[in-house]
Amino acid sequence: MWLKCSSFSSTQPMKQIVQTQLHIISATYGPAESRRLLDGKLVDYNVQETYVPHTRDVLPFLRALMSISSGDNNEDDVLQGVSKSFALMDGRPMNTVFGDCCPGTTKILKVEYVFRDYFDTDDTVAIHNKVANVSENSERSSTYTESRVFTSLFREHERVLLKRQDPLLHLTTDNAEDTPLSSAVDSQIQLIQKLPSPPSSPSKRPRTSPCEITLPLILPFLTIRERAKCQLVCSSWRDGVKEQGITSVIDVNDTNLFPRHIMNSSPSTTFQNHHSPRSILKGLLKHSHSSLESLVLNDFTALQPSIDLHQSLPNLRKLRRLDISRLSSITDETLKLVSSSLGKRLEVLYMKGLMNVTNAGVVQLFESCNNLRVVDISEVHQLNDEAGVAIGKHLTKLEVLHCKDNYKLTNGSVDIITKNCKNLVQITLWGNIHLKYVNFSREEDKETLHTTTSASLPRPSSLSDFQTTPSKLIILNLWGCHNLDDSAAKSFNKASLPHLRSLCLSECHRLTDEFVSAISLPQLVHLKLRYVRRITDASLETISQKMPVLYSLDLSFCTKLTISGVCRLITACTSLSELRLYACRQLNIGSVGSTSNSGRQLARALKNSDSSLSFLDVRECHQQLEPPTSRDETYVKSMLDLGFDETLTGIFIRPARWNDRISRQLVSNLR
Repeated sequence: MWLKCSSFSSTQPMKQIVQTQLHIISATYGPAESRRLLDGKLVDYNVQETYVPHTRDVLPFLRALMSISSGDNNEDDVLQGVSKSFALMDGRPMNTVFGDCCPGTTKILKVEYVFRDYFDTDDTVAIHNKVANVSENSERSSTYTESRVFTSLFREHERVLLKRQDPLLHLTTDNAEDTPLSSAVDSQIQLIQKLPSPPSSPSKRPRTSPCEITLPLILPFLTIRERAKCQLVCSSWRDGVKEQGITSVIDVNDTNLFPRHIMNSSPSTTFQNHHSPRSILKGLLKHSHSSLESLVLNDFTALQPSIDLHQSLPNLRKLRRLDISRLSSITDETLKLVSSSLGKRLEVLYMKGLMNVTNAGVVQLFESCNNLRVVDISEVHQLNDEAGVAIGKHLTKLEVLHCKDNYKLTNGSVDIITKNCKNLVQITLWGNIHLKYVNFSREEDKETLHTTTSASLPRPSSLSDFQTTPSKLIILNLWGCHNLDDSAAKSFNKASLPHLRSLCLSECHRLTDEFVSAISLPQLVHLKLRYVRRITDASLETISQKMPVLYSLDLSFCTKLTISGVCRLITACTSLSELRLYACRQLNIGSVGSTSNSGRQLARALKNSDSSLSFLDVRECHQQLEPPTSRDETYVKSMLDLGFDETLTGIFIRPARWNDRISRQLVSNLR
């Protein structure tokens, strides 16, 4: 690692940074490395097919957030200030801002950015000038330096803080050239050695030594293993490392900590090897008691909780996020220890696919950890309404709830959750086959006004006393709720769900054009109708007329659509940026036929409209004939001329392009 340096001497004052600008170069949101997709494939960023179809360009969304932060509506991806770091999400969950581009899979946000520091050439002016004036007169009175390109990765529900990955202190040399890390540390030590000598009186001696001062400067440049070895230097460093800890995140998916060749070794080899995954985990936990905030153990099948985890749990005093998904060794004993050790500190809990826990253990967990904001109990098939009621009763601070394939849950518990968890912004009820409706209107509360006769209960004075604040829900996933029919549309209106921006109704096979026509959600940004095979072009017409700010639409496997309806949708819905038509074979896009030129019609619609489309998935949108037909190269060339790049066969991507009107609408939705 090299350090950026600037000119400095003891007789010349250091130049003062009067303004810092943050420029975001690119931003994507998609599945995390080594996570499993719906088709069973593992995400591998060396194989495009595993992540490109499920990754979203979210630079427009970050630009909108930056516009909100800066208080203006400029289109530049720039934030200005005097800070060395910028927080963008303002506590918002990522899915609520970007939409859930890959349901059921853990996602990451990848951001590339640079910093630009402005220095004033006149120290007097630097003191008196306001930051706002620097940009106006930058050519006259200021110079700037630009950092290298930084890349940061953020997990779901992590705080998005874009900061420098440079030294803590700006180091200086006479020739203003880059300096290696070793020289930088030497320079810092020389500065420390120039400090005044400590007083001779023991009572007035400083509490810190030069070694204790250098430790915080050195640790950021070291790997986790090297930080642990620093404890061997001296007793002061040993105490310092113990106090600071060696890492805030332990993730078994991190190949730097847990190499793949070790993780994939046989159980017998792992047991005999001193550097086995279990030994690495125990060592990391031992040296991170004071710093660990996130512990991710998903799919770590070699884990033996009673030996590897239970001893450390009571000592993890900063732990906020825990992922124990798909660990068959986790039982109620571990859940009980989590309840007693972490309790109210725990905020994020993933426990997908735990097959050896019971309703009793889960209920006890939720009673103790009642400050949870994010809970994922997906694929814990044995849970029933008893666990669902415990969620609604105790987790009133809940913001995100995932219940995929918890098929024993019914409206008896789901209604309690939607009624009591008033801070919910995202709820996944994927595969809840007994669910007949979703209710956010609180109509049943109003009816109790006329039926309550108990003298012991205070009688409300009017119907308005029963009305609660509108639902805060932003994302609703009802994928595979087969019992939902067109009558459920009455709950999907702006009065009940004024903030809803993402709705997933994939594989709700009983829904028809009547449902799409009946819902009233003009603020909707993301809509998934994958495998809803009963809808026709009439639904596309409704979408283009009633959803003016729609950003992404998934119509994969919808086999009653026509190319004319798709072209009219693209022309009318100018805000649409993502369109997924995977396996709509009747469209016959991209193949040469005697009577079909669907691909060319699609290209003409894009060319002749003010379309914002930047992602188009038309894989397998052609009839599988024998012998196979050739590709329509005229259509492919037309797409390339429009600025698209065919990243994978049938997937066309170009940089996001929004006009002023759409950008203003997005900013308004995110406020």
